[in-house]
Amino acid sequence: MVTKAQLPRMYRKFNRLYFGGKLPMQLPVYFLKTSQPCWGRAFMCSTADNEYVHGYIWINRKLRIDRGMTAMCLLHEMVHLYIPSNAGHGPKFHACMRKLAAQGAMDRWW
Repeated sequence: MVTKAQLPRMYRKFNRLYFGGKLPMQLPVYFLKTSQPCWGRAFMCSTADNEYVHGYIWINRKLRIDRGMTAMCLLHEMVHLYIPSNAGHGPKFHACMRKLAAQGAMDRWW
């Protein structure tokens, strides 16, 4: 099981290892009890100079019991913050996910 204290540490570790520390280190990352039919959500607002203003990542609380699912969902949401906001699940998103897989980001989980 992943605790609420471990989730932000996972985020910071993944940010350093796989995103070159380019995502905000102090971004709120938390579990959320939700009735929404999704496993996570990411949002970030920045200035025209790409300076972080605010944002968050939440992961569905149901995933806490499985470290692998939590890690993969967190990486997925981090990719949404890393690529342009209008990219959705398009080619840039998939290319970034494939790069993470090639780097071994999901080896322990997938």
